[in-house]
Amino acid sequence: MSPSVRKGLGASLLALALPAAAEPYVDKVLEEGNQPSLAMTLELPRSSGWPRGWRVEYDLARDSGLQRSTSKGISFSGFLDTPGYGALSLSAAVSRTEQQDAASRQGGDDAAPLWRFDQRAFPLDGGWMANHSVGALVSLQVPMARGFGRIALPSSPLEGVTAEYLLGEQTTLNASLGRPGLYSGLGVNGFNPGRGRLAFAGGQQALPGPASSSSLAFQLFDASGIADSSNPAADQGVRGLWSAWRWEGVAPWADQVAAGGLPVWQREGGLQLQVNAMTSSATRDPAAAGLGHESGKGVWVDAQWRSQWLRQAAGVFQLEPNLRWGTYGAISDIRGIYWRGDVSTRRWQLTTSTEWTDSVSGTSGPSVFGNVSGRYRMDTRNTALAALSVRQAGANGVSAQLGWEHASDLGQTQWLADVLRAGTRRSMRLGIDHSFLLAADSALSLSAALERVHLPERDTRAFSWGVIGSTRPWSRVSVDANLRGSQGGGARQISGTLGVAWAIDPRWSVLAQFTSVRGEDPEAFALISTLTQAATSVTPVISARRFQLTLRYEDRAGSSVAPLGGAPGMGAGGIAGVVYLDADNNGRREASEAGVPNVTMVLDGRYVTRTDAQGRYEFPWVVAGEHRVQLQPDNVPLPWNPVQRDAVAAHVLVRSTTTTDFALQRDR
Repeated sequence: MSPSVRKGLGASLLALALPAAAEPYVDKVLEEGNQPSLAMTLELPRSSGWPRGWRVEYDLARDSGLQRSTSKGISFSGFLDTPGYGALSLSAAVSRTEQQDAASRQGGDDAAPLWRFDQRAFPLDGGWMANHSVGALVSLQVPMARGFGRIALPSSPLEGVTAEYLLGEQTTLNASLGRPGLYSGLGVNGFNPGRGRLAFAGGQQALPGPASSSSLAFQLFDASGIADSSNPAADQGVRGLWSAWRWEGVAPWADQVAAGGLPVWQREGGLQLQVNAMTSSATRDPAAAGLGHESGKGVWVDAQWRSQWLRQAAGVFQLEPNLRWGTYGAISDIRGIYWRGDVSTRRWQLTTSTEWTDSVSGTSGPSVFGNVSGRYRMDTRNTALAALSVRQAGANGVSAQLGWEHASDLGQTQWLADVLRAGTRRSMRLGIDHSFLLAADSALSLSAALERVHLPERDTRAFSWGVIGSTRPWSRVSVDANLRGSQGGGARQISGTLGVAWAIDPRWSVLAQFTSVRGEDPEAFALISTLTQAATSVTPVISARRFQLTLRYEDRAGSSVAPLGGAPGMGAGGIAGVVYLDADNNGRREASEAGVPNVTMVLDGRYVTRTDAQGRYEFPWVVAGEHRVQLQPDNVPLPWNPVQRDAVAAHVLVRSTTTTDFALQRDR
């Protein structure tokens, strides 16, 4: 080999062995069109394998109330995102409780497991996706079963299995099987199984057309050996069937539907119509429960449409007595019609509704209800609001509300004055709510109200208050408070949670939490319609106090897989929030508004979690970027409905938690 060749070859090898010199920076203009996504740096070194995260907690708790108890338990929650089998989520807890009756001082031991396993977005042939769950759940319903009107089917808590199969938005199939039960718990959720068996099955199919679309749906259930609501010592069997047809297209009074990306019924000239029918029958033990057989039928029609400046909804319904659905009594023994209209501009909003109802069996007389409410934005800082409700029935009633919202450098303030006169009751309530404008890692809202009630036998005064706050006094310590209370009228109520969390390092943390529930929440200050009152769910009242100490370990690992609605990259942030009852329908949580427990939350259609006893939920390990969070309405207490029925966008930043709250509102 010649010296020149050897010299050239050596220079080439040296160029490959040494790193290339950095080129000077040159400012360039990006080309038009789609650009490649930016690569995200990995936050943890263990980046091999499927994305996974887990959390293990050891709890030590002391309860006091009707029973004194000491609990020790361990819980696990985690997820595994697979490329071919969907996302797997597991939450499980087991605890042992030493109980002692406060009166008799007799005690005992009780072990109670609570667990749930979910497999979501499991791909099948032909474009199908499957969702499977096992553990403490709620029965599934097809989307049309919740409807868009005033009547919906309630879901039943059960311990068993559920399955849902989806083909895009065109086809939905579901099934649920298990034994009934009741969610309970203070500080943490629990599930108390009952006797009997529950079985549900349903389907929904879209039928597209050239100028319109329609859908058919059904849901059926069979319950055997469950407790009789009129006599808990006896058993009963209940069966039911619900079916519906929905149509969407050009309204008969319109020539065409206005162009746009909104659903048809939200555009001028569009109409959505749904016809529902249901039947149920219950067979009881004649020796223990009197009547051996009860049955009922019901039918209702809902419609919603949009004119040039008014969005409207109307419906008609006839529901016979003794209607049942699952373990609950459905809305029954009522018939009537309703109408609602909404109009809004950039500065003001006006909503009006009217309803006429009567008893099918004749046990009560007719009722007429009307409501009008409005908001007017005077400027960027001030908004006036007012509402008037009138009800004519056996006990006539009228209520009025005046309010003012003011935004200042200190935050948002709302003043409300309510007057109610219904039958022999007269009441006046003055309240103030204020949300302070604080740093990004702190929040504080205060609520206070003074109420005076006049009854024939006596006059009472009551004072209620509330506080919601969170702060981070040090980088690794956070404090969270949610307290509500009232006193007056011979009763006292207090409920809430005060928690302190200390992050020892990125994986280990200690939490101390005090939870108190004593007495009933004060009666909601509102005059509601007969149909809304018939749909109201009754929740058990728990009076107890709990102090809980938790030691937590959490971690995550795995290479990036883009989840549905997510973005490639390492899980480097979190999403958390609360589901709450928006009593004043303003879309903002006041300190006096309670959270809703046991509501299922889904992230990107894949990851599943559930709200705790205070209505809080959390997805601790989330890919940085855009995500979608959705509330599943299956376990929402009727007649409350989520304001956001579709998935809500949440942008997650590295090493930060994005807060996304969900409000539940009800028609008045």
